[in-house]
Amino acid sequence: MRILLVNKYFYRKGGAETYFFALAEGLRALGHEVAFFSMQHPNNEPSYWSKYFVSEKDYVGKISAFQKVKEAATLVYSFEAKRKFEALLEDFKPDVIHMNNVHRQLTLSILDAPYLKKSPCASGLYCARLHPVVPGIHDGGWLRQSL
Repeated sequence: MRILLVNKYFYRKGGAETYFFALAEGLRALGHEVAFFSMQHPNNEPSYWSKYFVSEKDYVGKISAFQKVKEAATLVYSFEAKRKFEALLEDFKPDVIHMNNVHRQLTLSILDAPYLKKSPCASGLYCARLHPVVPGIHDGGWLRQSL
């Protein structure tokens, strides 16, 4: 099975990332093909899939007032994330997408990717900030209805 794992960090930052990397290792050990979607960061693990990762977003570091305003818009919807996620989906063609911690840096804008509207795949989302666990078959509308 082709499984796409999504998490905003691609290095061992905390518990979510420990789980994320352990899940990837376990899935590979079972013979599944695994791809990743994440954010660029200097601490990232090397990955073939990093060409699809979104630009680094740091909302707590020292940035100018102009940069804060510019970045604020991407907290809700990221056109870059949607575009890069779509390209990854077209390249990898996953059977399953597992999303973990996509808020802020990646955003739920990735679910607007046209590929998801034309190619159903099993999807699940877990994000501590959003609270629900939403499993199901993605048909282009289930997640928005569930949240």
